Amino acid sequence: MNNKKRLTLIVFLLVMLIVSVVVAIATKGGEMRARNAVDRFARRVEQGNLDDVRLVIYYINPFMFIRSPVSIREMTGGWYDMRITIEGEALREHIGLLGQINSDLLIPDNSQPTLDARIYYIFETNNGRRIFYIGMWLTNYEVGGNVLINGHMFKWNDIFADIIMPFLPDAEAQLLQDYLNLQSS
Repeated sequence: MNNKKRLTLIVFLLVMLIVSVVVAIATKGGEMRARNAVDRFARRVEQGNLDDVRLVIYYINPFMFIRSPVSIREMTGGWYDMRITIEGEALREHIGLLGQINSDLLIPDNSQPTLDARIYYIFETNNGRRIFYIGMWLTNYEVGGNVLINGHMFKWNDIFADIIMPFLPDAEAQLLQDYLNLQSS
């Protein structure tokens, strides 16, 4: 192997190493931002500071057949069956349930499934600043699979669905519960 080929190979390997390190750091950084956002919310709940917080839920019947995956952008852009906004006092009524959210629940999952949003919810301030958001489900439709939190994949935990159950109308809550029961059996 001549020197020019050897130098080209070394440069290529160095570039690949640098790219790998940058990707690893960026992924870990996003995961930490998601954890920090959840922890900030948990502290806010612990302090009872929900006056300027609202929960916005976008809901599509989980049993509805849709030919292609629904993105969060499509869902928030109007592709939903129901949009529900809960503010202040209504959130405080469920502070015990909201208090169960913390970053200890966030177990990273490095798989890259495609999101097929059926439920997307955002905790945000009244001026529209997102605190954190959750998208469910992914194309594997597997409870026990993943959930998207602030743009990063984490392992499923039932609390992610339990959080919104009290805020859904009875019929939609029952459909969601039926779906969860079907997926876990």
